[in-house]
Amino acid sequence: SFSYIWDYSEKTSFKSRTTAYQSISDLSTNSSLVRVESSVSIKHEINERFTFFGRYLFRLNTPLVEGGPNENRITEQITYTSKFSNYSTAQRLRIDHHFIPDNYQTRVRYKFGATFPLKKSAKSTYLVISDEILAKFADQTFSGGNRIEIGTGWNPHPKRKIEISVEYRTKNYFIDTPLERTVVISTTFNFKH
Repeated sequence: SFSYIWDYSEKTSFKSRTTAYQSISDLSTNSSLVRVESSVSIKHEINERFTFFGRYLFRLNTPLVEGGPNENRITEQITYTSKFSNYSTAQRLRIDHHFIPDNYQTRVRYKFGATFPLKKSAKSTYLVISDEILAKFADQTFSGGNRIEIGTGWNPHPKRKIEISVEYRTKNYFIDTPLERTVVISTTFNFKH
């Protein structure tokens, strides 16, 4: 994914992001491009510990074949950050509203993560570990999921950030559907104005 961040003020920033999801199981077909997402968001630092985040996202499903249905999503999020001498933690509560043709879904997500600098003398390279619990409400049904992620990042410049991570996802808890497992490998490039 590629992100561009514009600082409006010391405490408020806007972000534009585009992400493409590629399936490695069928790279030779047009359906290997699973989805493309574009989003715009606002982030506001309430104080040194609390941050508010709001986002609008449009998801285009299987864009190279007749896929669908496409999706609009609105997100509200609050994050609580704690900084310690050699690492930091973040707790995030997020609510996603999914608007899909003939369907509306709400997801409530709680994520706990920690960031550890890999060198004591410089915080330019770091390790990230997180665990996220999800609850989905749709069509009078309830299901759950979990996402565990480990990754590494590098800040080559104060306004540039590159992250590579591996995420193990499970979903369909609490419903009569087989448990679904997915591994997501992602690379993120952040550019700040």
